Amino acid sequence: MAGICTPITLKPWQALSRMAAVRKRLGRVPLSDIEELVLDLPWIMLQKQKWMYGAEFQLLWQEGMARDLEVCWDWLLKFKRVQAAYDSAVAAIKEEHQKKGLPDPASPALKSAFQSLIKKIASSTVNKFSIGNWTGNTGQEHYCHKVDVGGNYYYSNSAGGYYYAGGYYYTGTMDDLTASLGRFGLLFYLKGEVTKLSNDVALLQVTEVACRANDKFAFETGTVDQLQPLGRWSSNGMLPLCSLEGHLLLNRDFNNLSSHLGVGRSFNVYSQLKTIQQNPMPGLIWINLVTGDTKLYSMVVSAREGCEQIRMTGGTRCY
Repeated sequence: MAGICTPITLKPWQALSRMAAVRKRLGRVPLSDIEELVLDLPWIMLQKQKWMYGAEFQLLWQEGMARDLEVCWDWLLKFKRVQAAYDSAVAAIKEEHQKKGLPDPASPALKSAFQSLIKKIASSTVNKFSIGNWTGNTGQEHYCHKVDVGGNYYYSNSAGGYYYAGGYYYTGTMDDLTASLGRFGLLFYLKGEVTKLSNDVALLQVTEVACRANDKFAFETGTVDQLQPLGRWSSNGMLPLCSLEGHLLLNRDFNNLSSHLGVGRSFNVYSQLKTIQQNPMPGLIWINLVTGDTKLYSMVVSAREGCEQIRMTGGTRCY
């Protein structure tokens, strides 16, 4: 069972107090207009835009506490584009499960992540064991730990997002989600029972599939990414990009502030695991531990990848 997620709350007096602490730590150093604006963003987002999450994320970055932050599914799924991305990924997973057992990892990064699952199975010295034995928000197995989520999922989709035009990245819909997470990942994990038939072949019974939102709040440092516009801002709030007032803030403005004043530290953002369905796949999944290929066991009439022959019923055991 997942633990209780506590929504983010930020009162105006709390924001002012924390902003004052940041300023006090900086001392009496001369600041440019853009640096002043960046330091005031938490208050502007909270009071002018009513973006509580964006304000909280800005404050955490300025404070440099570097603690990981949990966001709740109830908040994420209020945004239609997150719900659409989640529904799309779930539909794709279910379709692939019906066809061949596990989704085919398309991107190199996902192939690498998927291979961590294959390597775990291949390196096991026992023939039957469990994987992905998560227990809510803490005490989780490596496969779905709240912090170390990078290499242990087996499928992903992105939500939020930016668009690219004329050599620059632009934000899409500007709202509290964009201000806090921008484009982020929806990572999918599985829980199940593994039976190794040989060093090359294993069977997997998946008992549960779950999803986690995952991101890192940081300002990009790449040559092009540094020029990504993050909105035109003034003390009165966010302005149209074409406005002649205020300042067009870029990733590099935050990076320059960090290098000049030592302000700013990135942090991880995650959600709890959200179960998609119990017993989501029909039957067993056959895995070639050498190539990473997967098939529904009911489709494996005979195979020479590891075992001389595996049959749907009464299959030959290789051990």
